[in-house]
This record gives sequence, C-alpha cells and structure tokens, in this order.
Amino acid sequence: MLTVSGVGVGVGTGVGTGVVIYGPDNQIGGVQAGAGNVISGNVHMGIYISTYLLPGVTNNRVQGNLVGLNADGTAAIGNGTAGIWLSEVSGNLVGGSEPGAGNIIAGNKLSPWSDDELGFYGSGINVTRGARENLIQGNRIGTDRTGSVAIPNAGNGISVFDASAIIGDRSVAGA
Repeated sequence: MLTVSGVGVGVGTGVGTGVVIYGPDNQIGGVQAGAGNVISGNVHMGIYISTYLLPGVTNNRVQGNLVGLNADGTAAIGNGTAGIWLSEVSGNLVGGSEPGAGNIIAGNKLSPWSDDELGFYGSGINVTRGARENLIQGNRIGTDRTGSVAIPNAGNGISVFDASAIIGDRSVAGA
C-alpha cells in the first residue's frame, strides 16, 4: 500500500506522469487537512491508475487533491493528457461524500502531440478500456478552489469510453 499526501508532484517540472498506480489499496491525498497533494504541470497525466496487465487493481482512493492547479487552487498549471485517468480498473474512488474528499481538477491541457477527436486529452477525468464500477463523486471539475471561477480543462470534464463509471451519488436523483 502506498500513501501519498501533503506533497507537490510535478508542479510544472515537466515530469512524465505525476503518480502511477498499478496495484490495489493505495491512497493519494486524503480527507484530513493538509493530506491533499498538488499534482500539476506533468507532461502526461497527473494521476494514472491502471492494471498494466496485473489483476485486482481495486480500492484505490484519490481524495482532497489539487490536480492541474497551483497550490492556492487559483491558477492553471495543467497536466498534458488528463488530470486523472482510470484504465482497465474497477472499484476505485475519486473524491467521495465526506468533507474534504473532493478533488479540484482543472486547467488540464492538450499535449502538443495529441490528435484527439473524442476529447480525452486535456480532460479532467478519463475512464477507459473496460474500467468498471469506479465511483467519481464530490469533485469540482473546471473551477478554482472556491468553485466560483472557471478554470476549464481543454478536453471534457469527465470522459467515459469503452467503460462504465458511477458519477455522483446513486441515492440522490440528479447528484
């Protein structure tokens, strides 16, 4: 199990991908004050969770992070292909319903080499390649920390392609 909390990852340094997870039961950020990370300015994705041909990549939690923004959550330092990308995984949580669980995902941009008609590149969150039953809940996508100033992603807010996701709270209509 890996826990990454309270650090800056990438933050404009041009690293490939900020955080890559190929296993189960990891926590990126958290709900406690100071547990969230700044994951911004990476050439590729901010956070990538995938099986990479290994089964059982479940129960990973991404909570309380600033993805694609500066440490104040007021300006874009976008990641190059997406803020968060879930590929071929199931049973993971991005955000959540408890206070402090939501991520702020904004300002992600298109990579110079991208040729993307579906809007994946530059998206806030991508769910692809057979990913199933991942819960995306309580996040702010395309805004600053306050939720009152638009800082759009260059692609879609959330893209789901050849996959399924639970977006919002299933117990509340329209959530």
